[in-house]
Amino acid sequence: MSLASIFEVFQLSHGPSLPYTTGALKTGQYFRNVLMGVPYHQDNRILIELLGDFAIHGKNNLSNVAIICGLAGYIPGESRFTLKKFYSRIEKSGGIQLLNRTWPFSVDSDLVFNKGKKELDHPNTIRFHILGPEQKILLQTEYFVSVNGHVTGPGSRDQEAVKMIDQFDQFADIQEVCNKEELNLVDYIISAEEMKHTISPVQIFERLSHTWQIMRSSIQNGLKNEGSLPNHNPRQAKRLHNEFSKRIMNWKTLGQENILASIYALAVAEELIDNQLIITAPLCESAALMPAILYLIQEKYSVQSKEISESLLIGGLVGSLLMKSTTQFYSKPVLDISFTISSAMTAAAGCYLIDPDIKKINQAAAIAINLGGVNQNLNYDNIGEISMRYAGVILTAINLALCDYQQTELPFDQYYRQLSSGK
Repeated sequence: MSLASIFEVFQLSHGPSLPYTTGALKTGQYFRNVLMGVPYHQDNRILIELLGDFAIHGKNNLSNVAIICGLAGYIPGESRFTLKKFYSRIEKSGGIQLLNRTWPFSVDSDLVFNKGKKELDHPNTIRFHILGPEQKILLQTEYFVSVNGHVTGPGSRDQEAVKMIDQFDQFADIQEVCNKEELNLVDYIISAEEMKHTISPVQIFERLSHTWQIMRSSIQNGLKNEGSLPNHNPRQAKRLHNEFSKRIMNWKTLGQENILASIYALAVAEELIDNQLIITAPLCESAALMPAILYLIQEKYSVQSKEISESLLIGGLVGSLLMKSTTQFYSKPVLDISFTISSAMTAAAGCYLIDPDIKKINQAAAIAINLGGVNQNLNYDNIGEISMRYAGVILTAINLALCDYQQTELPFDQYYRQLSSGK
């Protein structure tokens, strides 16, 4: 199995969950395409069933909101409204607009969390029905959503979207090629992406620049927004940042970078929990780490945008390698170790900005894996706290790598396989 492209690691997404929120949004979009080919009748209705893990976890992760918005034509990053405002408009209108027709739809009665279905072909299943008079089923179709947000089912484009980066699937192989051909790691990734995607380096960097803009915005918005989150906890990032700014002027705090990194991570985590637009890295749950650390380093060292884009290439490669290692060697869901993967890819990207030596990048990722651990008790309410803790882990990993701390002689992905397989 080849590696996924770095653009599979950095996806435009809505929090709080890649499968349960963004995956649900996609299913709505794909079934909308199916509806375009279905004859309209004013007495027909749409019924949506959330089954399996969607029935259990979907409500907390706003799956119902996301599916209905996707069905109504919402496109992340393009709509004038937030996902929640778009949903409220549908709720008030009582219907889905499509090809100048209105399909009757009640958000309260036409979407069901069905926890009774036990035998399913896939744990993350969404089933759509078109019902005629007397509840007769005229059409029924299912969609399956993977942990990385990929959707399979009628009208899905995800299978076509998965691009392969190269035949090499271990960091040791890539490092050997770079040394032999006298290539730096960035040039290697660009050439591999260009070959498999058939897009120019200019286009690659345009996409990375847009990715970074959204990452920065998630921090800036998180530091600006106030109020309560959907889990009823108050937002804290703005207040903490204001208090930090006051105290730092009088040197009444220690560990400036650690504190700032934690606040930036909390800012993104609160945006994530609040269903705002973010970039996965590699999943929604751990998306706060990459922007927090890179934003901190950019501020501290006045790093240029092109260098940030290059660091995203490095982080994307590490994320692709570890995601593949997870699916092959790890028995638990990727979701359980998303922070471990994200901390490794963020440490590698951050290290690159300070010292692009490939050995130190390897060390930074391996140290982050070891310090962060491979198991997490992740839930909806503790994403902010976990993000803050891992921000400190990543900074420590970068500093130890720069000081040439010898974590392991193995490349980080092989070291990770040993840890995740329990050997």
